[in-house]
Amino acid sequence: MFVIPSIDILNGKCVQLVNGKIETATIYGSPKEYYKKWIEKGADKIHVIDLDAAFNLGSNKTIILDLLEKREVEIQVGGGIRDVAYASELIDSGAKRIIIGSKLQDSSFLKNLLKKIPKEQIMIALDTSNGKIVTSAWQNDTGIKYEEGVKRIKKFAGSILSTDVSREGLLEGPNSIMLKKIVQEKIPVYASGGFTTIEDIKLAKNLGFSGVIIGRALYTKKIDLGELF
Repeated sequence: MFVIPSIDILNGKCVQLVNGKIETATIYGSPKEYYKKWIEKGADKIHVIDLDAAFNLGSNKTIILDLLEKREVEIQVGGGIRDVAYASELIDSGAKRIIIGSKLQDSSFLKNLLKKIPKEQIMIALDTSNGKIVTSAWQNDTGIKYEEGVKRIKKFAGSILSTDVSREGLLEGPNSIMLKKIVQEKIPVYASGGFTTIEDIKLAKNLGFSGVIIGRALYTKKIDLGELF
């Protein structure tokens, strides 16, 4: 499946943010409710992010492990994965892949991660704002250009998740210029940020992306997941 619905969890609830800012959170319901809903709509993959862990505010580990235990669909998990033991626990509990963002500049961590987890189950999140990579829940501007970031992490990753934070949650469509630049890498790349219409999805598919992660457009019913299958 090309479209992967997102379940972003903050304080135990499904939320959506604008531009990655926690104060903009809109609450939609429980993760279990939307997990069931997206499966009923035809999803066979789900993208789960622990925002509390990403922002160092706490953890939604119990909820995430409960979703993984069901083993009904493929689940990729991200948000605050900063130690190898937790990453391994998620994989052992059924996660298809884990998403690393805050530690992407820590080559020692990534090397140790590869010793425990197969490369194809490691997805690196290259979140960008104005073409530069941002980390730590999008709060830290690394100053590193996207292309340079890819070169640095390629050997550690089985796939890349590229999110344009400047488009996140705005329902204004993705940055088509950036999309064309992003997909040039010879590694599976998934896109996120701003996807609002079926035309946006078609653009990413035609450009050669491996999939798109969609959140707010599904929650606000701009896109009906059931109509995509």
